[in-house]
Amino acid sequence: MHLSSATNRTAKLALLSGVIGLVAFAFLIAALAAPPPAPDSLRRETQLFRWQDAGVILQALTMVPVTLGIYRLTAMRSPEWSRLCVTLGLFAQAALIVSSALIFTNTTSDMFYMAPVGLVGVWLLLVNRKQDGIVSTAVAWTGRVAGFGLLLIGAGFVLYGIFVAPTVFIGPLSNAEIESQSWTQANIIAHLGMAAGTVLGRAVYPIWAILLGRHLLKIGGANLIETNLAVT
Repeated sequence: MHLSSATNRTAKLALLSGVIGLVAFAFLIAALAAPPPAPDSLRRETQLFRWQDAGVILQALTMVPVTLGIYRLTAMRSPEWSRLCVTLGLFAQAALIVSSALIFTNTTSDMFYMAPVGLVGVWLLLVNRKQDGIVSTAVAWTGRVAGFGLLLIGAGFVLYGIFVAPTVFIGPLSNAEIESQSWTQANIIAHLGMAAGTVLGRAVYPIWAILLGRHLLKIGGANLIETNLAVT
């Protein structure tokens, strides 16, 4: 059975979002691996980070119609649950787009986008329920791992903001604020959470999107809507 045009778009945009996400993750790793401009400085070169920020924006933009597509595919079986998921998903993606875009205006911290990243993680955990009938076991578990990782990033950032650098919630941190930070227990835990979340979330999230897109193309959206059966 042929895919409907809407589901076909959802699948292709999921694939595109996954590819963009992998590119953005590669820029992030390159930025983190690049040496700081000064040997005694904790702040790293920003150009590669801005490229990854642009990638995050594009990834989120392409995930907006995917979020709506997932809603269309699950609304018949679980209308209230689907409305909750699509509301959270759209809010999380919109907040991620806005917070990442504000980095380019230097009006917000370049870490603030991690808060909506955590919300995207919650959304991933919610939509990857096997009983919703849109994902296989492999896709569901990949989404859960990615969701947990993204949630770790958000939690690590909130912990960092509360106990280490509260001004990160209201604007960019100055060089002096960054250089003056000591490795307190809270700072270590926050950075470990963000680091682990980056590996589990930022790396696996685009893989989930690619697997989801391939899964939708494989099983056929029209058949999925009619049967709402889980595919293993």
